[in-house]
Amino acid sequence: MRLFTLLFLFPFTVFAQSDWEEQRSEAGITIYTRDLEDFAFKEFKALTTLDCQPEEIMNLVRDFKNAEQWNYKTVNTEVLKKVSAAEYFVYYEIEMPWPLDNRDLVMHLRFTQNKFTKEARIILQSIHDYIPEKEGLVRIKDGQGFYKLNPTADGKTEVIYQFLTDPGGIPAWIFNLFITDSPFVTLQNMREEVQKGNYDAEP
Repeated sequence: MRLFTLLFLFPFTVFAQSDWEEQRSEAGITIYTRDLEDFAFKEFKALTTLDCQPEEIMNLVRDFKNAEQWNYKTVNTEVLKKVSAAEYFVYYEIEMPWPLDNRDLVMHLRFTQNKFTKEARIILQSIHDYIPEKEGLVRIKDGQGFYKLNPTADGKTEVIYQFLTDPGGIPAWIFNLFITDSPFVTLQNMREEVQKGNYDAEP
């Protein structure tokens, strides 16, 4: 069984984990990172509150044709399979600075929501061999995380975005220097997109 499958099933037992350390706090977004024993790449956790309902955020994430508008450095998106409104397999290409090759990955997304509390979660799991690798691109083979969407008493949504990945072919010390960029830009863009009012929750 692959390392990340084990990590997904048993997140508290595979690696010894350090405490979360705050790395960045601005524009209403706070980002933490932590180290994992025997794994060189840091894990991040980003928190913010958006003036919308959890369903609006889920609708935004499901609007895959417009993922480039808000998802960090995403330049190409393709839905490979829609199992249901709650489960997708999606291909993403991610832009990298020269001289690095762009990265790509296939992400298995699952959407869940408690019908009573309205708390929702979007689970993200890379499936590296779902389609053949493409020439000129580096396939991200290991990546997992989630968005946790907690409705607040004042009608907003607390967003917790957590992710861990090995980007492939990038030294960990360089990757870790810039690890806060992706969640910060993603959540900033997410805020701007939901404020446009195009992802209203279904009645």
